[in-house]
Amino acid sequence: AMRGARVLALLLLLQTIPLANAKVTLPKIFSDGMVLQTNHECGLRSFVWGWASGPSEAVSLSFAGSEYTVTAGAAAPYRWHIQINPHQPGVDVGDMTVRGESGDPVVIRRISIG
Repeated sequence: AMRGARVLALLLLLQTIPLANAKVTLPKIFSDGMVLQTNHECGLRSFVWGWASGPSEAVSLSFAGSEYTVTAGAAAPYRWHIQINPHQPGVDVGDMTVRGESGDPVVIRRISIG
């Protein structure tokens, strides 16, 4: 009984330690050189989505001079999504950075608007 209590205590302790490589992840369709489909004339917006490393984690996204923040879902797989403001088509807006509360940020480079 004592050994079982020690194992249980150890497992509970391990759950409180953040994973060293924990970070937000995005689907593979979000990649360097992508074209994001938005149109400011008709109000068409795009969505960026992914998964956080833990429940209710704050996720922030920086893109084209705008900052967006959402809270990931409370249950696994901790999904989140952000609606991007529309932009003028044909413009190269640069990089997008997505950050969670832990781990390295995800940077998508050379994004254009189509």
